[in-house]
Amino acid sequence: MHEVNKRIEETNATYLGAGMYLFEPQPLTSEQKAAFKQEMAALRRRIQEAKERLKQEVC
Repeated sequence: MHEVNKRIEETNATYLGAGMYLFEPQPLTSEQKAAFKQEMAALRRRIQEAKERLKQEVC
């Protein structure tokens, strides 16, 4: 087990005790940011399409 309130080596995590961990954000490269934006845009499209299908099924 890890020591409480001590950062875990070679990770971005700190063990807080009781099975809880704190993960610190990691900076993203421009390529990672672009990929994330594309994934979020695709997710928004799928959500919108699902909403439209639901409206059609209900009406």
